[in-house]
Amino acid sequence: MICLILSLLPLWQDPERNQENRLEMHASFQTDRPAVVLDGAWKFRGWEEPSGRDTLFYRETADDSHWRTMPVPGMWELNGFGDPIYVTSKYPWKWRYKNNPPFVPEKNNHVGQYRHTFYWNGTEADERVTLRIGAVTSNVRVWLNGSYVGYSEDSRLAADFDVTALLRQGENLLALEVFRWCDGTYLEDQDCWRMSGLSRSVELVRRPFQRLEDLRIDAQASGRLCLAMQVTPGVKALRLRLKSPSGRVRRWKVRASGDTLRLVRQLRHPRLWSAETPHLYALEIDVLDAGGRRCETVRTELGFRDVEVRGKQLLVNGKPVLLKGVNRHEMSPDAGYCMTRSQMEEDVRLLKQLNINAVRTSHYPDDPYWYTLCDRYGIYVMDEADIESHGMGYDPARTLADKPGWKLAHRERFERMVRRDRNHPCVILWSLGNEAGNGENHAANYRWGKREDPTRPVIYQKLQGRRDELDWTDIEFYHYRSPEFCEKYLTDGRQIKPFMLQEYAHAMGNSLGNFREYWDLVRKYDGFQGGFIWDFADQALRRGDGWAIGGDYNDYDAWSGSMHCNGLLSADRQWHPHAWEAAFVHRDILVEATPQEAGQGIIRLHNEYFFKGLENFCLNWEILRNGVPTSLRGRVNRLRIGPGETKAVRLRGFHTADWEQMPGEICLNLSLALKRPEGLLDRGTELSWGQVLLREARPEGDGLPLDAQQPWELRFRKADGFLGRWSIAGRELLSEPLVPCFGRALTENDFGAKFYLTMAGWLYPQFRLVALEYDGNLRECGDFLVCGGAPAHLQAEYDLGNDVRVTMEYRISDTGALDVDTRLDAPETAPGLFRLGLAFAMNGRYDNLDFYGLGPFENYVDRKAAARLGYYAQKVADQYHWGYVRPQESGNHEELRWMRLTDAQGYGLCACADSLFSGSALPLSREMLDLSIHEPWDIHTPEPLTWQKHYHSYELVPLACLENRSKGNTWVHLDARQMGVGGINTWGEKPLEEYRIPSGRHAFNFRLVPLAPQASDD
Repeated sequence: MICLILSLLPLWQDPERNQENRLEMHASFQTDRPAVVLDGAWKFRGWEEPSGRDTLFYRETADDSHWRTMPVPGMWELNGFGDPIYVTSKYPWKWRYKNNPPFVPEKNNHVGQYRHTFYWNGTEADERVTLRIGAVTSNVRVWLNGSYVGYSEDSRLAADFDVTALLRQGENLLALEVFRWCDGTYLEDQDCWRMSGLSRSVELVRRPFQRLEDLRIDAQASGRLCLAMQVTPGVKALRLRLKSPSGRVRRWKVRASGDTLRLVRQLRHPRLWSAETPHLYALEIDVLDAGGRRCETVRTELGFRDVEVRGKQLLVNGKPVLLKGVNRHEMSPDAGYCMTRSQMEEDVRLLKQLNINAVRTSHYPDDPYWYTLCDRYGIYVMDEADIESHGMGYDPARTLADKPGWKLAHRERFERMVRRDRNHPCVILWSLGNEAGNGENHAANYRWGKREDPTRPVIYQKLQGRRDELDWTDIEFYHYRSPEFCEKYLTDGRQIKPFMLQEYAHAMGNSLGNFREYWDLVRKYDGFQGGFIWDFADQALRRGDGWAIGGDYNDYDAWSGSMHCNGLLSADRQWHPHAWEAAFVHRDILVEATPQEAGQGIIRLHNEYFFKGLENFCLNWEILRNGVPTSLRGRVNRLRIGPGETKAVRLRGFHTADWEQMPGEICLNLSLALKRPEGLLDRGTELSWGQVLLREARPEGDGLPLDAQQPWELRFRKADGFLGRWSIAGRELLSEPLVPCFGRALTENDFGAKFYLTMAGWLYPQFRLVALEYDGNLRECGDFLVCGGAPAHLQAEYDLGNDVRVTMEYRISDTGALDVDTRLDAPETAPGLFRLGLAFAMNGRYDNLDFYGLGPFENYVDRKAAARLGYYAQKVADQYHWGYVRPQESGNHEELRWMRLTDAQGYGLCACADSLFSGSALPLSREMLDLSIHEPWDIHTPEPLTWQKHYHSYELVPLACLENRSKGNTWVHLDARQMGVGGINTWGEKPLEEYRIPSGRHAFNFRLVPLAPQASDD
């Protein structure tokens, strides 16, 4: 009975009928007959629900004069029909419809109907014409000239239909009908924007009847080349030409004795393909008919390489390569799923800049051109099937992975991907899908994949972690495991296969803390071969002056806030600060030297490449004194260091005596850059760097000296004991009082860890003054205690409740310098702190920030490996990273020796401490940036915010007064220590323990020196 019911279902609700008349998938290759591209503005009409649509719209007599247009490629929701929906792990009808596969909701299941008229110049007698729809979400029904062509699901692979018999000379009418959701949507629950429409080109492909139907290439590292070529009837021979990277051409001819022709040849010493050495051979195949006439020429590229799993390692060409990977969605901030070739090329260039050598096509097969680029420029690819049923959960009774009625849908999606992409050398792993439960449907695909393509591992990350299922994955992949888990797993005897992290280092907002710790383990344990960061670029959509995230388009649809903004790059491919950390930790050339070695001009370089030497790199060196570059610099142009080698290099032109005589702190900066262009990277591109502190020394003074002729005054508030005003030469330095600070504007990771609950007491505590002591040089003046021109001392003690006490001791020198000693006494059982520091505000005219510490980009205690010690002069207006889609903590710099804020005339403050400290100066207050509290600028809801609320950084631009800083404030933080930002995940994990601040007794001090312009020599 169930089978009978299913057989009566319409196609879009039947998981066992996912296509009609769709041609079999074949490998990607080029032919010598150019396709006719039908892209452009098509006639379009949208319907709110399937039941209301016009079912006869495809007829040639139908009137479309009143229809609007829709770009092809183009997503409806970005072109005026419907709204994009962003949800993470649920279906887009979350809260509105109970999952009931294969049925999807009728309400809001939008339907798009297309009509496009094109001119056809006629079909040759010997050719077949195929309509190719590059990609369409979620399904498509096709008519040509009023006649039904076929049906297809599977949103991320091309659907081909034979339309030879339906085409006519002159005008033709193509009609398509697309549903927003169909039964296939249950297998497309990926963590991305949910949109509908035609996301890749629509073409008419002309091929002769006598043609190459399919091609299978097996090019092994040994030089053995096996070609299996499927041809149509009438083909009598194939003429082949193989051109090597050096230009040598080999020619062969194969005569047909059936529909499958085979060629096996042995090449001596082939140039091997790898991500480091992407050597490609060009293959041309002439198809010959019975008369020896050439019917067509097919072109493709191939690479000789091996991929295998041996023991606990994944090997490429016999080497245990490290996958410095990233997850990447096909996503444009302006066009959604539709990406141009130039955008894809730019993504590859950025990957190379970031020292990323591997990409997981999360979570579906990409545009065919992407694989061509990865072949050409060298990127390892984990090719992933368009299978994710996350919204169904992983209960064995519910998962679609174990339901027989869904076996065909699973199989088709995996098989099509393999058949299309199997000839690309860049593809080194097949993935059965993502977060789609466990079951026989995956196991069957694994078995098929191993039979069909034994040259590659097949993998699947199993959320249940059942050991008995390891026989249907070749590599042990995990998601979002901590460094501690990884090391324990690698050492406790559980590992039996190569170990990697398929998703890790969740780069959401201000994140990617403890990334170095992962790679310390990768470089320590042979069985740990890297992983794929989540993810490459934010998936925000451009809207007006800012970025749109989940929930921004309407109040009806389900949404998951900013969870899709977790990239190393912003949506428009600008670098987030943590991108530098990824680039540095991923570097392939490691600089190693002790201060003693470096002081003698000796540097050890470790070449972490597996297949190439460092001949195309130069090593630049430079001496810094107190963070400032000197004239001592040089270059080593010849680096003869082979794959995997470590060699000592003597710095050319380096003389120890030159720097030893210099006073102050001395650093050696090292940079490795390309001598010649490489792929898409320009000459001079820096791909690795390092720094050695040759001599540590205290800074020479506290900044610019105070002009003794300039009067100063400090005013402490009697009501609470805080320093409320501070002037020099009549210029006010403070616009908000100097106070202790133990909280921060919550980051996305802080929200995920629920620190707004567990650590709430440190965010905005009430300081109740319980004691105030001061000497006679402080005089009462109204509400203030005032001193000026003479040294003074004041001490204030505060009760914060819950047995927490804070003492602040101020010592004022006769020059107006202020020493602040702060002591915190809190129970050790209390929650940890966000920071230990001071906070105050200055007028926004103090917009010049210079400091000696780690920079130039923001950095944190658990994310500072990429930063370099130096002197930096910046603007306060630039300190907040506006690339964070939602407001949060930003702008910190670690290992500060001193930090200075001045106005255009040179008035301001300089801060230093007895030990290294961290600090920031922002055009926005902590309260403005903190989504855990309700603020007047909240224009969306009167309720307190949770981590899901959709606020945006761009909304704060007016408050930052970027055009005229004097109308705003400069908000300053000086911290003895700030908690790390974390980076394991954004839904519960904390920063590593060594980067947290435990409660208890703490003491810290700062010295603040008022600055004035130096007196003129006149």
